Amino acid sequence: MVDQAKKAHDARDLTRPEQLDLLGVPTPTEMLEARRKLGPKASALELTAEARRGRPPGAKNRAGQDFRRYIMGFGQDPAITLMQIQSTPAEILMEQSRRTYTRIDRHGNPHEIVVELSYGEAQQLRKQCAAELMPFIHAKQAAVDKDGEAVAPLIIAGSTHTQQQVNDIINAGTLDVDWDEVDD
Repeated sequence: MVDQAKKAHDARDLTRPEQLDLLGVPTPTEMLEARRKLGPKASALELTAEARRGRPPGAKNRAGQDFRRYIMGFGQDPAITLMQIQSTPAEILMEQSRRTYTRIDRHGNPHEIVVELSYGEAQQLRKQCAAELMPFIHAKQAAVDKDGEAVAPLIIAGSTHTQQQVNDIINAGTLDVDWDEVDD
């Protein structure tokens, strides 16, 4: 009986998923290997980023695409619905929202109650739909030249960048950002 329990316990240990190292502190051997792969100045953070699990950066989320395709089979795109509401005059929205209810008071007499959007509520609904659509319609566009190619950023030593920054760019380094100079 004890042997069976021990075997069951050992079998359970073998099927357990691997525990992830949440602290991510690499060993000196791992750091040496990382510096061979990533360069002499590779940090522990770069090493853990290189070894992380999951979908690689930039890879498409297939589950999200599958869900999008599935859900779109039931109706129209939500952006179209937003645009239809936004482009409908407030008066028509008020009329379409009108509902009539019959209530019976405590004496048994029926009363009709008409409920509809006010003009202000209809305008507010149109405004909310427009605000939801604005980032998609008036998004910042990437700079392109006359042929449609992406424009490279302008780099001028002494004007747009310091000489050290230009040297870093040429040597494929990174720029240090001075957050005091960045506009909000």
